Amino acid sequence: MEIKAIKSDGAYTHVSLSGLFDVASASESGELFSKAVVAPGKPAIVDMTECSMLGSAGLNVLLSAAKKLRVCRANLVLYNPQPLVMASLEKAGLSSLIFIECDFAKAMELVSRGHGAKTE
Repeated sequence: MEIKAIKSDGAYTHVSLSGLFDVASASESGELFSKAVVAPGKPAIVDMTECSMLGSAGLNVLLSAAKKLRVCRANLVLYNPQPLVMASLEKAGLSSLIFIECDFAKAMELVSRGHGAKTE
C-alpha cells in the first residue's frame, strides 16, 4: 500500500491510498497512516480510489483512525472506494461507523462538519 499526502492545512487532511491494504501493508504502513491522518487531529479525507483490496488489518487501521479522530470531534471520510473495497467495508459493518462518500463535494461537506460521530 502507498500513502500519498494530497493536502494538509489548518482545516483538514487529505491523503490517498493505493494498492493492497492487507496484513502485510497494514503492519508496514499503519503507523505512517496514523501519523498522516490521526496525528494532526483534524478532519480527514482518505481517497480510496486506487485501493484495490482491503483486508481485516486495513479495516482495523481505518476503524482505529476514525475512533481517534472522533475524540477530537473530527470526521474521517473514505472517498470513492471501489466495489471490492466497499464490500469489505460493508461486511465488516464499517459503513455504519465511518463516513463513506463517492461525491467529493459531499465528502468535503462531511469534513467541514467536524462532529466526529456518524449519526446518519
